Amino acid sequence: SVASRRTFSKAVRQRSGGKCQACPILAREVEVENPSPHHGGQAHHVRRRRGATDDDPDNGIWTCTWAHGYIHAHPHQAMALGLLVPHER
Repeated sequence: SVASRRTFSKAVRQRSGGKCQACPILAREVEVENPSPHHGGQAHHVRRRRGATDDDPDNGIWTCTWAHGYIHAHPHQAMALGLLVPHER
């Protein structure tokens, strides 16, 4: 639900202090313009189930728009770095 998503995003953002949690991890593997944690703008679900999303805040990290896009554009690399977990079967 929309309310569940908002609660998820708010909890993930508060836990991270609003700083991207993915860029410091990605900077170890790819060239990131600013590898220090910078302010993010999206809650990212690390683990997704087919047909549903797990909105438990422990399943989320806060990301900047660039990092969130990179994670989804490079799923195999994101999985190797622990930023994405495969769908449950």
